[in-house]
Amino acid sequence: PYDLGDWYIPTVGSPDLEPETTIAYEFGLRTRPSSNYLLSFTLYYKDMYDYIASVVYDADPTEYARFENMDYANSKGVTIALSKRASAKVSGNVDYTYSVSEGNASDPAAAFNDEASNIEPEKMLVPLDWDQRHTLNTTLTYHPIKNSGVGIIFSYGSGLPYTTQYLGVRTSFENNARKPSTFNVDLRSYYHFQLSGIKMSLSMN
Repeated sequence: PYDLGDWYIPTVGSPDLEPETTIAYEFGLRTRPSSNYLLSFTLYYKDMYDYIASVVYDADPTEYARFENMDYANSKGVTIALSKRASAKVSGNVDYTYSVSEGNASDPAAAFNDEASNIEPEKMLVPLDWDQRHTLNTTLTYHPIKNSGVGIIFSYGSGLPYTTQYLGVRTSFENNARKPSTFNVDLRSYYHFQLSGIKMSLSMN
């Protein structure tokens, strides 16, 4: 038996929890448009069952929450990637991914938190916390002379979801809005050489 005490909605574990299950499907295609380029397409779909969620029960002297296997999520998307091997002093790759991740809740304690805040738990699939719809990654390296290179790395990600609030109270369903998109640029150059038989390298980041 659980020792509930008299404090507000304690959370207890469960010896009956089953492992979370993921069933994934993936289809890929790779082709060479020319001897210097490689183009690939990847489609994927994942069903995720028995995600752990908190369920609130009435009891004496207080309510309590217990973790159980009941949530569901899915993820699907497509990735397109193009790679170029070193030729004409240039090499690099670029890949773009569109994906959608939805589920009942991102946090196993979501139902517990909703109950504590007097909010109706979600009864539909909503975007999960990591549901980033668009990502783009690019790497490009230029080799002006032998044993040297100038490279740039660029990454972009569309905004992650968040839940709007007013005066600390949720105003809509979970993850109903989007944060701003983000991007990052890194630049690196290097030059390898030998001095008195010792291999040395100069670099700038």
